[in-house]
Amino acid sequence: MDVILSETLSAATAPLVLVSGIGILVLTINARYIQATSRTRELYDRSLEADAPASINHEINLLVLRCRLLKYSFATLVLSTILSSLLVIVSLFDRLLELSVPVIEIFLMAGSCLFIFASMSLLFVDVLLSMKATMIHIGRSSDSTR
Repeated sequence: MDVILSETLSAATAPLVLVSGIGILVLTINARYIQATSRTRELYDRSLEADAPASINHEINLLVLRCRLLKYSFATLVLSTILSSLLVIVSLFDRLLELSVPVIEIFLMAGSCLFIFASMSLLFVDVLLSMKATMIHIGRSSDSTR
């Protein structure tokens, strides 16, 4: 009985650590999303003023694009969490009921990792757009007159 419990806990540990790591990424993306939406609202209010610079609409467009990217990044992390959670459940049933479903476990782990990769790729694009918006804001971009 102790061997079964030990094997069961060992099988569930890796997916649970993966879920914890995803939680940290969710917090990071959430903070970036809140910052981008706040900045978008701030710039939109400023764009309504008579003396607003011409580049402000381009900066707003980049911020809206960033918000969309972060939304999709967040969604892919949620999907990764779902697959990781299913992996924990399948691993537990695999050990407790002595089932052998390695194909399902591999599929769930690979899917979870692919969704994390997709999320981090979207986050990287967000960082690039953030820098571009900053350069427009300070007037150091060739796109600042759009």
